[in-house]
Amino acid sequence: MLGSAQGGPGRPPGQAPRSRDDRHTIRTGSEVRAARAVGDLRRALTPLAVDVAIPLGSYYLAHSAFGLSTVNALIISSVIPAVRTVTGLLRQREWNALAATSLRFRRVEKAFTLIWGCRLLADCVARFVGAVTLPVATMAWLGTVILLGAVGAGIVAGGIASQPTEKLVREAAMAKLDAGGADASCAV
Repeated sequence: MLGSAQGGPGRPPGQAPRSRDDRHTIRTGSEVRAARAVGDLRRALTPLAVDVAIPLGSYYLAHSAFGLSTVNALIISSVIPAVRTVTGLLRQREWNALAATSLRFRRVEKAFTLIWGCRLLADCVARFVGAVTLPVATMAWLGTVILLGAVGAGIVAGGIASQPTEKLVREAAMAKLDAGGADASCAV
């Protein structure tokens, strides 16, 4: 310990010592905000790693290192994103209840869906053209570049509709809490 709870070198009187090893360290507001930012960044990048980096790496590993055929390597590389998609669909049931009761939510969600649908349709067309005209090895990395471009454009354009959607979801969660619902958690 660096000093007593009554102060010590470099600390005003009454301030307890702080240690990185102490599990009960009191954190400042800036430390809390920084920890939240790191957590938000990790949550934002996890889907990118699971849906892009792992499949791309596993494709090249299976195809180049283990000598699997292109089709088998593509099948193996798509297993993790497929499982993630199915589990994500199972978690989205709360949105269905909100869509059933709110006309405004349905309108905003249709706009958001239209934005993303157009972006991903353009992604599919570009990938199809590439798959027909370019070698598979080229499309394995170029398809990821095209996808990232479509996702980036979708994020920018989708921001228009996502803010009202988030507001409606929060309002519904707060209404559920006010009504005494025990399971009103909403991950937005």
